[in-house]
Order: sequence, then C-alpha cells, then structure tokens
Amino acid sequence: MSQVLRVSWYWFRATFAGRWTSYLMIILLVGAVGGIAIGSVGAADRTASSFNVFLKSTNPSDMGVILYAPNLSAELEHLPLVRHVDTVTYGLNPFPKGPNPTRSSRELMNGEVAGVGTLNGEYISQDKFAVVDGRSANPKKADEFVMTTSAVRLMGWHVGETIPMAFYTNAQVSKTTFNPAKVKPHLTLPCT
Repeated sequence: MSQVLRVSWYWFRATFAGRWTSYLMIILLVGAVGGIAIGSVGAADRTASSFNVFLKSTNPSDMGVILYAPNLSAELEHLPLVRHVDTVTYGLNPFPKGPNPTRSSRELMNGEVAGVGTLNGEYISQDKFAVVDGRSANPKKADEFVMTTSAVRLMGWHVGETIPMAFYTNAQVSKTTFNPAKVKPHLTLPCT
C-alpha cells in the first residue's frame, strides 16, 4: 500500500505545475455545486413551511356545515369536540342596481358569482381571505365588499368602483318569477 501512495504522491508533484488550473476548476466546481445543493435544501424547507404559515394566518375553521335548520343549533353545541356553533336567521341577497343590472344579475342568478356576507366575523377574523389587489373591506362599514378576481372579471367591475346594490330577502328571490329589475328591494346601498 505504501508503494501506491508514494507513486501517487510523486505523480501529483510532477504534474501539479502543469495542471494546477484544472485542479482549481474541479475544486471550485465541487464547491459551487455543493453550495447550490445546500441553498436548494434551505429554500425547499422555507417553501414547505410557507403554506403552513399562510394557513395559520387565515385562522381556518376545522369544519363548516350549512344546515337550513336553526332549531338544531342548541343540540349541535353539546356534541363532543364542537367548540362553536353559529346560526343565521335572516339572509339578504345582493344584486346590482341601476339602469341595466341584467348583465351582472345574470352571473348572480346562475350561480357563477355568489354573494356571501357575515355579521359574526366570517372571512374577516375566521377563514380570512388573502387580498391580491386593493384592500380588505372594513367590517364596520356596511357599504364595502370584497370580490374574487374571477368574480371581478365576470361582473365587469374594478377596484374602487361604487356599485349601487339592492338587497332582496330569501322569500323574494325564491319565487320563480323573481326579476331584480322589477321587484322592489328590501334595502339599497351604494357599495364600494
């Protein structure tokens, strides 16, 4: 074994002067590849944890159930592992008001866009949404709302626009002859 080491050492010393740039390149290449690999592992770790950080910031619900039976809320509260039960006793359905609300109303009536509101902090403090343009609606102002980017595209609206909105009760919109252009709304607000 010592013979092999002596020959290897002799060969290295004899050729080093002519090949030192090649050796330096190999060392730099191994160092660069190793640095990139370590950086990639660190970036992958940050990326893997970023969704969990985002999800935690939204204060997500464990489960949401919509039942059209308000009398069950007292019974549901006493079930094991149930921490909170909310009930909604009244619903208002928003439709744009104006000289020609038909285009925007069509998306609301066919279900492509759904109006969702809350009085208990849903989407504001619980199941919070991420705002990508503009700002979040002020929960203390009844005349502000937030839309998804696809709803903005379908409705043809833009950030900061004021839309006169008419609100109808569930009884009004459940009629087969309901037409927001012909039925008197329960409430009207200029919303931004």
